[in-house]
Amino acid sequence: MRPADRRAEADDRLPAALEAALCKLEPDERMLVEGRYFTSESLEAIAARHALTIRAVEGRLARLRTRLRELLAKELQSTRP
Repeated sequence: MRPADRRAEADDRLPAALEAALCKLEPDERMLVEGRYFTSESLEAIAARHALTIRAVEGRLARLRTRLRELLAKELQSTRP
């Protein structure tokens, strides 16, 4: 299979893989990710809602991005035809 074909195949599976990866997060972790990246909520608003500092929100989001990358890679690997 050509690299372009593999990328297109992964692109088709990405929405389902992302949803599966998000479901593996704790509810409060998922709220952070969804607030920041799906509803474009400001760091200040997220910090206030979760009673955290902005710096704490930034740190948690950085760790969650790393974790989501790992989860996505596993999801895409496991759904490979």
